[in-house]
Formats: sequence, structure tokens, C-alpha cells
Amino acid sequence: ESIHLLAEALQICLADKAANMADPAFYSVPVKKLTSKPYAEGLRKFIDPYKALLNYKSPKMLTRESNSTTHLSVVDEGGNMVALTQSINHWFGSGVTVPNTGILLNNHLADFSSKKDLPNSIAPGKRPVSSIAPTLIFKDNQPRLAIGTPGGSRIIGALGQIIMNIIDFNMNVDAAIEAPRVHAYKKMLHLEGRISPQVVQQLEKMGHKIKIHPDYDNYFGGAQGILVNPKDHKLHGGADSRRDGVVLGY
Repeated sequence: ESIHLLAEALQICLADKAANMADPAFYSVPVKKLTSKPYAEGLRKFIDPYKALLNYKSPKMLTRESNSTTHLSVVDEGGNMVALTQSINHWFGSGVTVPNTGILLNNHLADFSSKKDLPNSIAPGKRPVSSIAPTLIFKDNQPRLAIGTPGGSRIIGALGQIIMNIIDFNMNVDAAIEAPRVHAYKKMLHLEGRISPQVVQQLEKMGHKIKIHPDYDNYFGGAQGILVNPKDHKLHGGADSRRDGVVLGY
């Protein structure tokens, strides 16, 4: 039931992103509306708890204004937090290096829409939409969690699942990162192999079209996170087994 609800929510979230995200220098992106609780409440009616609907179409709210990826999380001895995601997009970016430097140039131009006259269509001086989302979580105005991941369009769902694992399911940060992950996109539900066959069968009965991935598949990202224990202020780190990464203390 949890995976089904998450998959349906992801379908809605990514449809909204595709229709309403663009370079804010070119469009007024309706961030407040998209992140408001009343808007979220309205979206709940599109989710059937027993059946995959796969028919949500996002309203277009953008208005034109007048004129491979890595992540690291750091907490210092003063409690200051940094979440940094750096991306060259595909595994070797554009495949072009700056002469005499070895620095790879990115190919984020591929993140523009290939169609004309859309919010994310290519234009001079315009930035393409990206899914990278270095994230800080606060409680009582204090930073508690630094988290982020590579993974292209899977970043949004991966971070959502990790944060829910910590806040809603009371997992420690490493267990939250290592837990089996799912992704729902373009009417396909992607599942890691560690999800039980019984759960897969039930999701298929609900109408989901499913693709099974290996147990720890880098398709689902490679998150790195640090959680601050509010009681003793100790730092708890987690590094994703799906990709290279390590936790270091000081």
C-alpha cells in the first residue's frame, strides 16, 4: 500500500514538474502554489488507494516574465551544514575536456525539452530544468539533516523516500538510505529487487506496470547524508551502497 501511494504521488509530482518548471529568469515559477498544503490536498483526489490510475494531467501555471552527478554533505564542529550536488549530467558529460586541465564540460543542454514553444525549450541565455536537489532539513530553526543524491529524474523520488524513512518510519540515516527504493515515471513503476514478490504481485493487481531492477541499483541514485542527534548533538552519517561514497568523522 505504501509503495502504491508513493508511486501515484511521484507520477503527479513529476507531471507537475514537467509542465511547470523552467528557468525563473524566463518564467514566474509558481513555487508557493506547488508547495502549498491546499494544492497538495487537491491532488489527493487523483489517488485511488486501490488502483493505479496513470491519467493525471498537470495544469499549466507558468507565466512568461516581461523581459553524472555527485553529492556531498558536511557538518562542521559549529553545527554548520552544507549539502552540495555537483553535476556534469551524463557519465562523462559532453565528452569534451578543457585543454590542459582535464576538466570535463557538462552536457546539461540535453535537459532542455526537444520540442518548441514549451517553458523548458532551449533559448539564448536560458538555463535548463534540473532535478538536482541538495537538501537541508530543519527542526525548531536548527539544521538536523543534510542529504542529497545523484540520479537524474530519480533524485526527487529518492530524496522523498529517504526523508520519509527518517521522519515517518523512524529509521536511522544509513538504514533510510539503504532501504529498497522505487521510482514511478511515464506509467512505469521501477522497483529494486529486494522488494518481496508478494508485494510486487499485489502492485500488479492494482494495475501497475512493473520493471524489476537489481537489489542495489545505481539507477536509484547514491545518497550521502548526515543527521544531527538533537539530544547529544552527535553526527550520524550514511553513504549509499548503490554508488561510491563513504562516511568520515573528525
